[in-house]
Amino acid sequence: MPRTRPDNPARHRAEAIRARRLRGALDMTQIEFAQWIGVSVNTVRNWEQGKRAPSGAAAALLRLIEAMPAEVARALQRVVAEPEVQTAL
Repeated sequence: MPRTRPDNPARHRAEAIRARRLRGALDMTQIEFAQWIGVSVNTVRNWEQGKRAPSGAAAALLRLIEAMPAEVARALQRVVAEPEVQTAL
């Protein structure tokens, strides 16, 4: 896979479409989605407007949500409901 520059406008547009589609499929507002994945609402807005593209852990989390939404939902809920499990890992 060719490497892309972080400021690549084509990548930002593609990620904007992907982020909006993913959030829409989950039937969440930008605020709900941001809180659910642990980023600011401004971050989600920047992704969806193509100003920024998710990278690092955020990009990996979005790929997991896309591939396994139910499993990620359960995992994220568990972290909120059982914080002591997080420290035991």
